Amino acid sequence: MKKILLTLLLIPALIALKAQDSVLHRIILIGDAGEMDPQQRNVILDAAAKVIPHRTSSFFLGDNIYPRGMGLPGSPEEKETQAILKSQYQPLRKAGSPVFFIPGNHDWDRMGPKGLAKIRQQSDFLAAQQDSLLEMIPKGDARDR
Repeated sequence: MKKILLTLLLIPALIALKAQDSVLHRIILIGDAGEMDPQQRNVILDAAAKVIPHRTSSFFLGDNIYPRGMGLPGSPEEKETQAILKSQYQPLRKAGSPVFFIPGNHDWDRMGPKGLAKIRQQSDFLAAQQDSLLEMIPKGDARDR
């Protein structure tokens, strides 16, 4: 009886494992994740659970930080906006996925005068994590073009 029960429990796991083998590469796309709230957290944790290590790439498709992008150094929102980004990338990186951020209009200070500075700050913050599998797109001098 124990062998039958064990076999019945293993069959779904083996089927799921076989299904994972057929995936060449998984791409996870997440947009408008710019707040820390239960709904955003659930979406990101669900996405992290779907990561297949070494075969998944995750992309945040803009509006990564509401309402007006990354806090500039010394601003009241600097720490909060850093925490927002961390809440997005940490579960996916922990699961083994590279993470790429693409800025949206909210990241550009809603097209305000500090937009470019906020994009640079977001890129610099991600680069400061010293994780080659965590980056802003575009990176480097391309962000000025």
